[in-house]
Amino acid sequence: MAAGHLVRAAGFGEPSDHPVAEENGGWGFGRLQIDYSIEVLEADCDTPMVSYVNKPDWYEGECDNIDAVPMPAAGSLEGASSWADSVGCSGDCHFLVHNTESNLLYEGWDCDVQVSGSTPTQLSCTCIVVWNTDHLYPSNGRGEGCTSADAAGFPISTLLFTPEEIDAGSIDHAIRFILPNSRMRAKHYAHPGSHYGGPSATGTAPIYGSRWRLKQTFDDSSFSDAARVLTACLKKYGMMLADGGNVALTGVSDRYRSMSWEDVGLGPRPFDSIVPTDFEIVQAYGGNPSVIGRDPPEGEGDVCPGNSNPTCRPTADCTLNNIPLEDSCDGSGGSSPPPSTPPSTPPSTPPSTPPSTPPSTPPSTPPSTPPSSPPPPSSPPPSSSSDGGGSSCFPGEATLRTAEGRQVKMSELRVGDQVLARNGDGKLVYSTVYAFLDRKPTGQFDFVRVTAQQQDGTALVLEVSPRHRVFRQLSSDADAEPADVDAAELRTGHLLQVADAADGSIVAVPVVAVEQVLRQGAYAPVTMVGTVVVDQVVASCYAMASHAAAHAAFAPLRLATELLPTAASASEQIGLNWYAELLLNTFGSLY
Repeated sequence: MAAGHLVRAAGFGEPSDHPVAEENGGWGFGRLQIDYSIEVLEADCDTPMVSYVNKPDWYEGECDNIDAVPMPAAGSLEGASSWADSVGCSGDCHFLVHNTESNLLYEGWDCDVQVSGSTPTQLSCTCIVVWNTDHLYPSNGRGEGCTSADAAGFPISTLLFTPEEIDAGSIDHAIRFILPNSRMRAKHYAHPGSHYGGPSATGTAPIYGSRWRLKQTFDDSSFSDAARVLTACLKKYGMMLADGGNVALTGVSDRYRSMSWEDVGLGPRPFDSIVPTDFEIVQAYGGNPSVIGRDPPEGEGDVCPGNSNPTCRPTADCTLNNIPLEDSCDGSGGSSPPPSTPPSTPPSTPPSTPPSTPPSTPPSTPPSTPPSSPPPPSSPPPSSSSDGGGSSCFPGEATLRTAEGRQVKMSELRVGDQVLARNGDGKLVYSTVYAFLDRKPTGQFDFVRVTAQQQDGTALVLEVSPRHRVFRQLSSDADAEPADVDAAELRTGHLLQVADAADGSIVAVPVVAVEQVLRQGAYAPVTMVGTVVVDQVVASCYAMASHAAAHAAFAPLRLATELLPTAASASEQIGLNWYAELLLNTFGSLY
């Protein structure tokens, strides 16, 4: 699922030199045990929608304010055997339901149920979060400082492994793990985490959001076949530090599945011999170029006690990202008004350091779970809150074609160069680069890597920041008017506009893969016609707003650079262009 891109990406990166948890006491209960108590239920548009009420001490401003949730007839909260058995639930009491038709994932923490007989009539939680499983989330998830049903801000369902995956012989995603709060560092988290909960340790203790990978040299030959499926996953994808507690690993409950853990021969304690030093922390923090630790200012929040109660929220401010949460169900099954959408104001500026997913990360693959069993939702590729160092950027290695017929790298491009672009009539032209809206030669940034495949099998790759506008062709008809969309919204099967400089034509080419990569440099050139052809793909020069609105907004800068030569020279600055910054501060959405 798109919500799961945050944590389900493939193996990546180099290990950091940061110590693991051994020096802080190791795993909870002193062993790498598996918990099988969390249910992941499946719903569709025919599933009854049941009244939802926030608990009095709910996390207002961080969690979603909704009035109904889908509740299948057969189901329960975490640790219970049925809805009736869930009444008066004590403990974490997670509620996890994925509506596979509306593509909404409902995850609640500290929940309770009211029933009439065996039928649920109301759900209440301290925090409920709705994830859009068809949306490409940025690397800080729901927003900087925002929690979820897990303290680190992750979706839970996408991190749980299943008996069906063990039976198939492959787990193609990272998995959830937890440590005692007393063994994690207070007031710190790393992307793709977005929140720190109640950790109380200091110094070099591990932090929420960090990814741990089992060392390639670890000898698992003595383990069972089922256990080796899990160790293979831990060597490739690793595990994400998601919450506080004692039972380290989490597999989905088999209560409502067609296959059981007994069927695949995996119990709760196959890994008693595995210790924290058998793992390496991968590009999480501690001096690594990809570090995203967050040390909040003094007074931002108090550290929660080791077993924090529901009212303890140490991350002071949650800035929710603008994630669409419309319910696509047609009303059958008693569907209710959709979940509330977070405010449309742009998120606060995230840390400047990029998240820990490197360029080699391939797209994630959803688990091969039989249709009869509710799997954790599948995972589209990741996005980023750093948006390639700005809102509208390309990496330094991206190439453009000049009027002289040369291919130049984005890092070599200069104001005054004429490059291939598309004009307002849909024709290929060479247009003058009159400014850089953003220009950061150093540093590594997040980009969406979009791969399209031509009829002859040739692959074309565009790497662009997630909120950059690209042109999606709505049909194979080259004359059809394209729609401009955020790059993060592209999906497999969508059609991109591709330029053929040889004959001056523009053709529609299908997308075959979308994933997240980390690249050097971030550049946002803008041409007089407002478009640019990058690595043969036609793209807008703008981000966040519609292409037409943004192009109109930059008319004064175009005029200034034509009339005043000094304005053009000032447009090759390092960092954000003054006019782009003015628009961003004024309108918040034109660049």
